[in-house]
Amino acid sequence: MKRNEKELRRENNLLEKQLSKENQAILTDIVVYLKSFDISEYRVEIVRQDITNMILEGERRNLRTEDVIGPDYKAFCDSIVSELPPLTRKEKVWNMVNSVLLEFLVLLPIWALTSFSSAWKVEHSLPEFPVYAGSLLSLFFIAALAQGIVWYITKTSFEKEEPFHGNWWKQWLSLTAILLICFLPSFVFRQVLFYVHFGYVILLLLLLFAAYRLSELLHK
Repeated sequence: MKRNEKELRRENNLLEKQLSKENQAILTDIVVYLKSFDISEYRVEIVRQDITNMILEGERRNLRTEDVIGPDYKAFCDSIVSELPPLTRKEKVWNMVNSVLLEFLVLLPIWALTSFSSAWKVEHSLPEFPVYAGSLLSLFFIAALAQGIVWYITKTSFEKEEPFHGNWWKQWLSLTAILLICFLPSFVFRQVLFYVHFGYVILLLLLLFAAYRLSELLHK
């Protein structure tokens, strides 16, 4: 695929450092917003490089970014994306697989640590781990929350106004409510569905990591 995606990202990171701090922040908002669209990461990096070069050229000519790409950065990005081909069905599947594998790689060790504590203090079942119904529900809610947060951040990268008009207590209240919804099942539904051996947990982690790496390699 022409250049390796990681190599291109590395080049773009070095190129971006030549920008002023203000323009680096603008470029970050642009890239984050581009990630909300149904286009590949490789094409995002291609667009990022083109825009970085445009802004750099503008800096050399003492032009502001809004003079180079226009005052409406969101509309500018929309116009670019409209000219790009969307992800194919195969690419969508790979992205979904990568996302699920990565979430499991993060959440499984957390679950293992909490289950280890329960097995040690309550169940006295080591080297086996209890698998609770509530824990599985909580993992599902946390994974969904993570996806929602990513979607929200990418879609609102250009919105500089504080949510809830600066009422910080409303933000904390909303966040607390969401976290309660995520973690409450693990405290309420304490039915043990089954036990799994510690060795299988380690093996599952290794298999997930191998599958994630293989998915990345095949996706290049």
